[in-house]
Amino acid sequence: MASHYLYNVISFIPECNIMPAICGYELICIAEHCTNLTALGLSKCEVSCSAFIRFVRLCERRLTQLSVMEEVLIPDEDYSLDEIHTEVSKYLGRVWFPDVMPLW
Repeated sequence: MASHYLYNVISFIPECNIMPAICGYELICIAEHCTNLTALGLSKCEVSCSAFIRFVRLCERRLTQLSVMEEVLIPDEDYSLDEIHTEVSKYLGRVWFPDVMPLW
């Protein structure tokens, strides 16, 4: 079966106050309805850490590629940036860290 890859396909969602953005609700919908999704790349949007963890929990181990820039993840009352890698790693079944933009 072919790998299905989503890379910032949604660039503007009117319900969000942030542009460009993928709001938590839309990311959850992607996880629920794109059942063949195996890879995700996020770099020019914002999503709460809680919504991102819920997305990963819904997809779990079928996500064979997950590339998310650290600045995409917005800490909230449930998860900080220091905690997110542990939770995501647990659901993926492998060690995962967000990507970091190198300082030149």
